[in-house]
Amino acid sequence: MIAEIFYGSSDSKTSQFISKLLKEGKARKLAPKIYTTNFESTPEVLIEKNIFHIVEHFYPGSVLVHRSALEIRPRDGLLVLSGKKRAKIELPGVIIYFVDERGPTPKDTNFLGLYIAHEARAFLENLTQARPIDGHYKNLPREELEKRLLKKLEQVGESELNRLRDEAREYALKENMQKEFKELEQMIGAILGTKDVSKLRSDQAKFYTSGMHYDSDRIQLMTDFFSFLKDWPLNLDKDLKMEKPSHFRNKAFFESYFSNFIEGTEFEIEEAEEIIFDKKESSRPKDAHDILGTFEIVADAGEMRRTPSDENDFLSLLKERHEKMMEARLEIEPGQWKEKNNRAGNTYFVEPEKVEGTLARAFGIYQGLPSGFHRAAFMMVLITEVHPFRDGNGRLARIMMNAELESSDLGSIIIPNCYREDYLLSLKAISRRKRFDPFIRMLLRALKFSNAIDFSDYRNALNEVKKRNWFLLPSEGKIID
Repeated sequence: MIAEIFYGSSDSKTSQFISKLLKEGKARKLAPKIYTTNFESTPEVLIEKNIFHIVEHFYPGSVLVHRSALEIRPRDGLLVLSGKKRAKIELPGVIIYFVDERGPTPKDTNFLGLYIAHEARAFLENLTQARPIDGHYKNLPREELEKRLLKKLEQVGESELNRLRDEAREYALKENMQKEFKELEQMIGAILGTKDVSKLRSDQAKFYTSGMHYDSDRIQLMTDFFSFLKDWPLNLDKDLKMEKPSHFRNKAFFESYFSNFIEGTEFEIEEAEEIIFDKKESSRPKDAHDILGTFEIVADAGEMRRTPSDENDFLSLLKERHEKMMEARLEIEPGQWKEKNNRAGNTYFVEPEKVEGTLARAFGIYQGLPSGFHRAAFMMVLITEVHPFRDGNGRLARIMMNAELESSDLGSIIIPNCYREDYLLSLKAISRRKRFDPFIRMLLRALKFSNAIDFSDYRNALNEVKKRNWFLLPSEGKIID
């Protein structure tokens, strides 16, 4: 069987065989001495896919250096190598650039039939001065190097940065790279807090050294969500303006009831009525306060029009609402950031020491969105992904979301029992696959059916939500819009 990629040879039989394949239309030429039997993929895709096989075939023993030693695959169409006299080989979609012919050092890592420059060597090489190669740069930007150092610190600790610094010092003496080592030493020292931090360039490193550490993966997720939301076309302002102020208190009852039911605080509707409307004591006082505490927040029209004005206001508002909602549960420390990480299934949320920094950092993204639905959706996902408190995060996320909606006269969202599965699955699609579409569509539908009911008369509203299957579990029925 012929391989997807194969190579020309000085052997006459091989040359004749390849010529025959080309004439019969069973193979095609990608580049000098490089052929393929694949007619579906573009030359650029095939070259990049097989680049290491190609390099190993023509230039065995070469070393991935500079940015390629850290990124491994070609980025922006450039693969930087050492091991051949300085040369530039242009292939479809990839430029192979040999910086020198030094080849591997004892600490470099074996990789297929090639090598990868060891970490200390790679960092120092990326700090050398370099001109662009056909618009491509062989070195990573300093900001990217700072981010990589910071990630190493977060993953494996300070000792690994010290080890890297020691190895770099040794390599720099051998290769006369003292200037580059001095710069690397400054970067590592600044991140560890022993050098001047003013020379750091990446926002992530600056934020870290300020004492507010954040979850870079969650910030990237929220940045991606921001980009998605900015491009989502919405014409809700006119269609969903609330016409009936009298809805507010009765609707707040159903909002607090269902928001707690989702989290496992389950009451019969009649018992919830007694707890909220009659202030009757329950045999489950803590559960009763959960639903009552939620109601006292969402039934306050002034409170539900409060949105954060700045980063500090945002953090304070979260703590304040959480404390009021969960004040009967002293064991979960109402209004205090969690001290241990929490999770849902296999999904771990933001680590305790990064909660405040992640929230503060994400608030700067939130501010770039228009008021109303966009900010509401963003706030919902942010609180869910961070999970800043030991318990009550889902309820708080829905409160923060609805405050954004109410402040723009868009009503509020209720997630009935029968809609719970749609709601949770759409959040999982974001956490696991960065799919935002299902979540937005789920919210839009929920906003429409939540605002469609007239809550001005409680008994009529109760009959209506029953007709629409709100009390059924997902296995028992679907929502009727």
